[in-house]
Amino acid sequence: MIFWDVKRLARELNDGKINEATKAKYYLATLVIVTLYNGYLGYYIGSQVIYLSLARTLLLIAVYCWGVFDVYCKSRALAGPSVLDNLGVLGFPAYIRSVVAFWTGLIVLYSIDPFLRLPDWLLIGLYEFLALAMMVVLFRSISKGVASCIK
Repeated sequence: MIFWDVKRLARELNDGKINEATKAKYYLATLVIVTLYNGYLGYYIGSQVIYLSLARTLLLIAVYCWGVFDVYCKSRALAGPSVLDNLGVLGFPAYIRSVVAFWTGLIVLYSIDPFLRLPDWLLIGLYEFLALAMMVVLFRSISKGVASCIK
C-alpha cells in the first residue's frame, strides 16, 4: 500500500495496477483513520477523554472490517460493479437509512429519559450504542443490496 504519494497512487489506479482487494483495503484504511481521528480524539468532557468513546471507536473499526469484508465477498460473486462502486454508490441511500434509524432511536431515548431519569453514564452508553447500531444498519443495507443482485 502507498501511504503518502497520492500522485503515484492515482497513476497506478488509473493504469489498472490496483486490484479490487487492494481498493477495499484502502477504503477500510480510510474508514479506520477517520474513525480514530473523529471518534477518539473528538470526545472530551472537560479535560478527560471518555473511555467509552475509545471502546466505541474500537468497536466501529471492527464493524467497518466486518462490513467491508462482507460487501467485498458478495461483490466478488458478481460480474458487475466493483466493491468500491457498491460501497460508494449503495452507501448513500444506506447511510440515509442508518441516519433515520439513529435519529429515531435518539428521539425515543430522549423522549423517555424525563420519565425514567436515566443516569448520565447510561444515557451516554445508550447514545454510543445507537451510533454503533447505525453503522451496522449501514453495512447490512449495502450487503443486502449487493446480495439481491446475486443469482
